[in-house]
Amino acid sequence: MWRVILRLYPRAWRARYGEEMAALLERQPVTLATHVDLVLGAVDAALHDLGREGAMEMAERLRGGVITVMCAFVLFGLGFGLLARLGDPAPLFAAAVARYAGIGVLFSVVRDAAGLGALTLVGAGLPILVLAVRRAVAAGDPRVLRLLSLAVACAVAIAGATGALALWHPSHGVTAVALTFGAVCALLLALGTVAVARLVGAADLRERELRLAAAPAAVVAFAMTGTVAATGALLALIVADAPGLLVSQDVGRGMFAAGLVLMGTASLVAIAGVRRGWRDDGQGPAARADAA
Repeated sequence: MWRVILRLYPRAWRARYGEEMAALLERQPVTLATHVDLVLGAVDAALHDLGREGAMEMAERLRGGVITVMCAFVLFGLGFGLLARLGDPAPLFAAAVARYAGIGVLFSVVRDAAGLGALTLVGAGLPILVLAVRRAVAAGDPRVLRLLSLAVACAVAIAGATGALALWHPSHGVTAVALTFGAVCALLLALGTVAVARLVGAADLRERELRLAAAPAAVVAFAMTGTVAATGALLALIVADAPGLLVSQDVGRGMFAAGLVLMGTASLVAIAGVRRGWRDDGQGPAARADAA
């Protein structure tokens, strides 16, 4: 499996480190954590052109960790969007909360923990984006400005699609329309996320600045993990006491199960990103291959 992952790295990286990395992996046990580390390294290499000299220094590892958490939170948000529909229709949910207070308490915990992660991400991310754009303008670098324009365009398109669906849905409860809306928004969200990730990767950011962003990234990962734990407890309570809430939606139980899986996967990726960014030994895949 790790041989397949190594092929995801850029050609320049493979030319310099590929044989040494393969030899190193053949001499030691390869665990799930090793595979995750290799995948994150491939993402770093694609975003930051890690074939260059000194690419795995602290600043680059911090940058990679921040970007990983940011992308993971987007995936987390997709899953949370599915789980948030537990409260719809409102009368049915209110009746369940009135009968089983624990459902309301856990739902509030899930909502507040996810909100904490979102606010922390926005609060830490906006200054980084503003700083990146200012330096790009000062340096006359059009690349960052193009990426920012693409991200803004995707956000505007998602808002427009949401408004259009809101106008359509009351009189046309067509599942195909909702599925098309979801597919279009997912595509725009992925495109916008890649644009922002590449923007942060291309920006002239210093290690001190990245450290200021990496600390909130750890808070975001913690909030995501807490949300997943509370969501699991909430779904277990609903299954035991109010299973009707899980079959009152357009999709049903599978939708909520998919939401929990997406949130859990995103949380694991975020934790791996934080671990990678703050690792003290500075030994990512490329660095280990270089030292072998």
